[in-house]
Amino acid sequence: MYLAFAAMGALAALGGFGDGFWLAAAALAVIGAYHAVSAWRLPVREGRALEAAGAAVGFPVGHASAQVGFVGWRARPVWNVLVFSADEPPSQRALVRVDGLSGDVIDSYVEDVPAV
Repeated sequence: MYLAFAAMGALAALGGFGDGFWLAAAALAVIGAYHAVSAWRLPVREGRALEAAGAAVGFPVGHASAQVGFVGWRARPVWNVLVFSADEPPSQRALVRVDGLSGDVIDSYVEDVPAV
């Protein structure tokens, strides 16, 4: 859409509607180009991210939650997965970061849950 409106702005500037259309066309073209290079398909879905996180920690997983975030100027998708051990109450928890494109585990942090 941005690139289409940039082209329409350039045509309007060529048609004599004012020099301000050049500025608008350039701004829309830059925004459209950024969106084009930072658009990713997300082949790794939540289920696969949860499986990768479960395999990365050294305990049986009970409750888990996953949230996708974005890293870097091209906004690469990364799953942030929080997992708890299967015992009741959970004795361990972990935060595992899974790459949204390859499914590889980027980083993990495991700690004991303090007793209350």
